[in-house]
Amino acid sequence: MDDITDQEIAINLRKRALLFWLAAAKGASPCTVIIPDSKPVCGTFVAMDSHEQRVRINALQTPIGTYDRVVLRGSDVDALELSM
Repeated sequence: MDDITDQEIAINLRKRALLFWLAAAKGASPCTVIIPDSKPVCGTFVAMDSHEQRVRINALQTPIGTYDRVVLRGSDVDALELSM
């Protein structure tokens, strides 16, 4: 049986999450953002901060217009759908 500690498991999971966000950012992935009490909005995923609390999106298309560059707080996002 493997003697993997909880800390090693946490490190591996964190590494996988960071590698995922790096891969998503490299491709300038089209995305759909689901925001509470609002229609889904679309844009281009650029980056996620290291604490996974802020999302950078370009060309965000909203019902009131298109924003060239935005930073969304993670707490304001219900879901982020990426097309990779």
